[in-house]
Amino acid sequence: MTSKNAWAVRPKPNGIDRIEEFLENGMAAIGWPDLGNLNAFVGCNWEKLQQKFEKHYPGTGSRSVGQQVGIVNRFINIKKGDIIAVPSGQNVFFGKVKGGYSFQKKLANNSNGYPHWVRVEYAFDGHAIPREQLSAKLYASLKGRMSVFGIPYKFAQKAIENPDRYQQKVNPRKTKNLLKMYIRKLKAGAIPGVNEKQLEIAVQALLSCYFPGIEQLSKRNAPRGADTDLMAKLPGNVLVRVQVKCYQADLGKLGVDAVEQLRKSMDPGDNGIIVTTSEADKAALKLAKADDEKPIEIIDVNDFAELVFENTSQLSDEELYWLGLNRALEVRG
Repeated sequence: MTSKNAWAVRPKPNGIDRIEEFLENGMAAIGWPDLGNLNAFVGCNWEKLQQKFEKHYPGTGSRSVGQQVGIVNRFINIKKGDIIAVPSGQNVFFGKVKGGYSFQKKLANNSNGYPHWVRVEYAFDGHAIPREQLSAKLYASLKGRMSVFGIPYKFAQKAIENPDRYQQKVNPRKTKNLLKMYIRKLKAGAIPGVNEKQLEIAVQALLSCYFPGIEQLSKRNAPRGADTDLMAKLPGNVLVRVQVKCYQADLGKLGVDAVEQLRKSMDPGDNGIIVTTSEADKAALKLAKADDEKPIEIIDVNDFAELVFENTSQLSDEELYWLGLNRALEVRG
């Protein structure tokens, strides 16, 4: 008997929120349309898939290639009977896989395509479970940042087989509209209290959900041209350096200067994160991935908003205030 697994699949192939398509079509999907049909790689070894990936997506750093190949490999090996959890803001949609990997050729014709599918029967009539009502084990497992990652099957199974344990289930359209409003106001710089001075404090509170002990740094002793606002120490003496940029859309996108500033403050082996209330331009995204010894992740306004909504139950009323929200998740301003 084949063992079953549970997976978290984020609904943003190519950075575009597809939660409504996931629910309407009864599926979960990932991007990388240039890879073509991957049926021949299901159950194959990692190396063959990596060779194909490097052929179609050249110029990516080796560490990044490994991470992306891992995501694709996990996804195409999801099997019938597995459980899927789709985190979306403060909510999670659960379902059971009804069919393994399939390739949707019509969705592979542009760079934003999401042709790699698995069929899913979503539980609770396609409504979400509020994240804050999940068990501690399941809640913690959903903090992964990758597009596809494993979660504990036993706890995911209990979640979908015991609907009466949840007080309410959330309408996905209402949640998505609220998230859109929050993103729009962040980009416009229109939320009272969310400004250059206070955003750094708010980001510190938010990232403490992932990096306990993260602290603010003084800029007085920073090397010339360097910029690290927050820093966390991980096991193994790995440092995570964070730069916070409060930009507005009408002033342009985050550019390469921000990436260069953060990288100047990093040593080989450090990890970097840039958090911004704007979007990043293509040159900045490319440069962030260009150095395997000093990798940088850019959390743009869309990813930032998702992180905020995912962690509202762990933030205090004051911390929510500095992020532009209240306990009822109403956007201020």
